[in-house]
Amino acid sequence: LLQGTLGTFAMLASLAFSMTATRYVAAFRVQDPRRAASLGKLLLVSAGIISCILSCALAVFADDLALNLLRDPALAGLLRGGSLYLFFQAYQGVQSGILAGLEAFSKNAQINAVRAIILVVADGDDDGGHASV
Repeated sequence: LLQGTLGTFAMLASLAFSMTATRYVAAFRVQDPRRAASLGKLLLVSAGIISCILSCALAVFADDLALNLLRDPALAGLLRGGSLYLFFQAYQGVQSGILAGLEAFSKNAQINAVRAIILVVADGDDDGGHASV
């Protein structure tokens, strides 16, 4: 339930920027590399701003969401911690989209491998990576 809530917020934060990045960076990377770079920067900044706003909103309203939406006030702290996850998840989605548009698949795979390792280490509990929520 908690992962679904965070996933929903992450989806809102990215607002399909990753698909836009893939499409337009791929379209302009050869014929107009400066335009592709400008578009990539714009999408990263936009995703960063929107992700920051939604992450802050999630942290601020964590108590209300935990109580009224999730029906478990004890989840408020996890929602606050998840707000950082939300920020980086949305930002990483745009980054992945840009790399896919540049056809930098090996670099994208390296970043995803490091990300997976960090997520496993950050999970840190002994339940085999399964959420207890």
